[in-house]
Amino acid sequence: MELHKKQEEICKSLGDQAGLIVCYWNTGSLLEEMGKPSEAVEKYKIAVELEEKLKHPDLEKDRKYLEELIRKLEEEEKAE
Repeated sequence: MELHKKQEEICKSLGDQAGLIVCYWNTGSLLEEMGKPSEAVEKYKIAVELEEKLKHPDLEKDRKYLEELIRKLEEEEKAE
């Protein structure tokens, strides 16, 4: 996780928006693997927002993944 934070700092300092997309998406993936899907959603949302601004080619795929994850979390909350 520390490397992801460092990557984020570097990308921000360089103004590298495309790099930030990768950084936030990878951090979200790591958080999801760590069993922290709600935190992952927040990182994925930032990545998708940046993808929208840059008209990134993965936008639709990533937006769909994010929406599915949010739906899954909502269903789990209802089941509790």
